[in-house]
Amino acid sequence: METYRIIFNLLFIMALQGPGAAGQPAPHQPSNAGDVLAPYRWSNRLLLIFSEDTNITDYQRQVSILQSDQMGMADRDLVFFRIFPDEGYTPDNDALTPAQVTALRERFDVGTGFTVILIGKDGGEKRTERKPLTLDQLYGTIDAMPMRQNEMKQNP
Repeated sequence: METYRIIFNLLFIMALQGPGAAGQPAPHQPSNAGDVLAPYRWSNRLLLIFSEDTNITDYQRQVSILQSDQMGMADRDLVFFRIFPDEGYTPDNDALTPAQVTALRERFDVGTGFTVILIGKDGGEKRTERKPLTLDQLYGTIDAMPMRQNEMKQNP
């Protein structure tokens, strides 16, 4: 379990630093132009973070909030995508194709500005906000979900 936590923390930090971090080459682009969220269904909850760029205060605040409780995110199987007007990144820090970015923006009807969207393990949209979600708001929404209730009973 400790190895899992170390690996998760390293991946989380790399994702926050962006492509090319720590001297690593920029990540490869996924070849699947289809539903980029599908591989996460039934295994992860997703937070889609849409922003004009990384310098937007709301974006920086949301990332800081998420970074402050990596263990809580791991416990809830929560990972996040970062999506900008012309680029985006998966939770594994793989670059999204322009077609995938466009498809996500159209699918969730995201215009300009900052938006966060919580997606449940079932692939359904659970919450949408135009301001950063606090951990209380985020975890409150997740912990009220029936699937999460079952997870907490199985792994107290």
